[in-house]
Amino acid sequence: MSFEVEVSSQEEEEIRQIIAYKYLVFFDDPYYKVRNGDSLAIDYKSKSAKEAIQHAFDHLTPGRTWKETIVLKGPIFFEDTVALKDYSRLIALGLLKMADGLNKPMFDGTGVKHFEACGGDWDGNRDTMSGDSDVPNAFKFDACKNIYIHDMSFRNFYGHAIFVDMYSDCENLKFRDLDGYRCKNTVCIWGHEGAVAYKVGCKGLRGIENTQCTVAFLGVINFKILGCLGVQNGHEAIKLESMCYRGRIIGNAGYENRYAGLFTGACNHSVIKGNVFMDNKCSGIDIWGGYYTIIEGNVCQRNGYGEEFTKNGISL
Repeated sequence: MSFEVEVSSQEEEEIRQIIAYKYLVFFDDPYYKVRNGDSLAIDYKSKSAKEAIQHAFDHLTPGRTWKETIVLKGPIFFEDTVALKDYSRLIALGLLKMADGLNKPMFDGTGVKHFEACGGDWDGNRDTMSGDSDVPNAFKFDACKNIYIHDMSFRNFYGHAIFVDMYSDCENLKFRDLDGYRCKNTVCIWGHEGAVAYKVGCKGLRGIENTQCTVAFLGVINFKILGCLGVQNGHEAIKLESMCYRGRIIGNAGYENRYAGLFTGACNHSVIKGNVFMDNKCSGIDIWGGYYTIIEGNVCQRNGYGEEFTKNGISL
């Protein structure tokens, strides 16, 4: 169904000059409207943000092998989960916020391939959430491939800002320049029943006062964690549980975290180099297991000051 052509606002025209989008979703009280980037017509409108955004994803070009772009122009308030689609790009502008008590992901990328997202100020509205703290996420993925999420700011997520909740293998996941403030983890990749993620990159991720960590992995092979930061997190700056192989943990920093700067449960065939971990209540680097791992040129100072901890620099 197509509605009448409406004249674009000046702001929308400026967006169109910068971004060649397939659809633009925006709020025009009381409706969320979907503007077609080709015809400039309003193709769809709904009082539900979920319905409007889902319409845009569902009406991308069928059978495409290239990414088409959807722009979300905030403020947008999510009252339900949107299903992502293959070969799509999401660009967010302004505020995107969970509705009170949603307790669901804002976007579900189960089985999605070739997806990219960037931009936006994402608010998880954590004080209204309850129950399973893994669930309320900005993005949740499983069985996914070729995912790239970058240049976003997340705050107040009761769950992980980005959660790769693996029951099936994933491959080629990239996360760059993401800010997390008062989230569970900024990025969490967690394997179940032997599922693993191959070829993972995290660069320039930050976690400030997160409930757990900035980066948390279980079941990740061939990965890089570069230039990430954790400050005053409830657990560590970086946590690598079991089944983490062939990693490069280089140039990261962690300050004043509740436990260690870096914890590894079983990090094998890896390099831990050039990191700075200071003033953490447990060790700077806490290694509980692993083999064939190089630890070189790290700075671990003034750690282990918590009354219940006795560790300090590097604990093996």
